[in-house]
Amino acid sequence: MKKCILGIMICISFLAIGCSGETEETETEEITEEKKDEITIMHVDAEHPEFQKFIEEAEEALDM
Repeated sequence: MKKCILGIMICISFLAIGCSGETEETETEEITEEKKDEITIMHVDAEHPEFQKFIEEAEEALDM
């Protein structure tokens, strides 16, 4: 009986803590002209010269 009451009390306390209503607001960054054309490439071959040449050719073709 004591274990059951203890379990119920713990569940109620978890619910009270979890539903406290405090939320964090995330801030968004404004896109500036200098950041508009930035591309971050996360690829395993990004450091290879052939891949960098491909990216340079793509940037030239897209006027970036």
